[in-house]
Amino acid sequence: MRRSAQLVNYVLVAASGMQWQPIATAPKDGTEVLLTDGHWTRTGYWAKRIETWSVDTAVSLKPPTYWARLPAPPADVCAILEKEIEDEEKM
Repeated sequence: MRRSAQLVNYVLVAASGMQWQPIATAPKDGTEVLLTDGHWTRTGYWAKRIETWSVDTAVSLKPPTYWARLPAPPADVCAILEKEIEDEEKM
């Protein structure tokens, strides 16, 4: 299961035309990005308060060596979210 999730993330990056970049160039402003060390791939962000990468797992992992921007969600998902926000604002 873990391996298939990694493959999905790699395919997302490849299909979107994004490229993996060295971790030293990653944003450290709280922006969520894809992170990898070549074995695992997770979403995460730079946690300024503790000065480390925070990833979406409770398991301790090796520090990431590369990062990529997250792809934009599909347009239909954006439309659904915009409608939900509009409906909430009407309440």
